Amino acid sequence: MWNLAWPWLLIVAGLIALLALGRVRGPSLAARGSVVSREAVQGAVTLAVLASALYVILSGGYQESEQKWAFGAVGTVVGFWLRK
Repeated sequence: MWNLAWPWLLIVAGLIALLALGRVRGPSLAARGSVVSREAVQGAVTLAVLASALYVILSGGYQESEQKWAFGAVGTVVGFWLRK
């Protein structure tokens, strides 16, 4: 069972991070002297969430309720980027 849990952990953690980074206002991290910009982190989190969600959707080894969660994660990421 634990080998099936990694996509869900990554999806949930990624969505939380993506939404939290989207709410941060003010100068970007790069403008404050950080090595990695906020946009780069958002892009990396987006790719991780989408990869995990697509794995769940396309692998066929998950139940319908779990696939609905994955479709919801994809929709949340798309909505996040369309809002920008």
